[in-house]
Amino acid sequence: MMRITLSVMVDSLAGAGDALHQLLEILSSYELKATFFVSCGPDRNAPWLSRLRGADHISSFADNLHAIPEQGHEIGLAPWDPVSWRQKAAVAHQQWISEQWMRGIESWRELFSEEPASHAATNFQVHPLLLQLEQQSGMNYASDTIGKTPFYPLTGNQYSSCMQLPVTLPDVSELLHSNAVSAEQIHEEIYDASLNRLPLGHHWRFIAGEDDLQLLEKMIVMWRGSSGEFMTLAALAEVAAESQPHRHIVGWDTLADGRSVAAQSLQG
Repeated sequence: MMRITLSVMVDSLAGAGDALHQLLEILSSYELKATFFVSCGPDRNAPWLSRLRGADHISSFADNLHAIPEQGHEIGLAPWDPVSWRQKAAVAHQQWISEQWMRGIESWRELFSEEPASHAATNFQVHPLLLQLEQQSGMNYASDTIGKTPFYPLTGNQYSSCMQLPVTLPDVSELLHSNAVSAEQIHEEIYDASLNRLPLGHHWRFIAGEDDLQLLEKMIVMWRGSSGEFMTLAALAEVAAESQPHRHIVGWDTLADGRSVAAQSLQG
């Protein structure tokens, strides 16, 4: 049986607005549960008028964000300032990473009245300190990297006991910049990649407010037609723990769209 884990990044105003409402409706119509990673901070790409009105924080869509756990989906933490994180995190000073982390944690507590149990880094941008903070915060798992199988991350001489659940399938941006793939073929490419069997199945990430909702529905239909089993990342983490994941180095990979992203090194 094909095992599919779907995670969703909600790290923009566009992603937390109508797009999120529609996405939740799609998942409800198929009776599926997914894992959402939510940012509570500013969207620095927000329209000027939103910034002027002070409505540029993603947490301003509190009702929509609260609907995620209310409808039975799993929620995790995304970076507080996702645009700045995308630009700075990999080379930032430790103080900046710590400040971003604490702002994210504090905003999360204020919005959801609980501690976040997982984390996913915007655009797969990591810093050695991030992996330590995830461990120190008692996260059940993190999903900051691309790769093939769950693992415990190593950066330099630092090891984290917070398991990484990497994204295994290509995202939309990467495929759109591939010379061999047209926009009309993206669903076929993702599906074909998912046919390459991995011991614990595949993990695909959807970007709310950016990726096409019709694509999401196509993927659900195709995977269901192949008797796909859907599960949340929390459920995957439980299964992965039983398989005793290995330690692997977190390195960097360059995607077709030019992004440098954190990646599992199978040589670790």
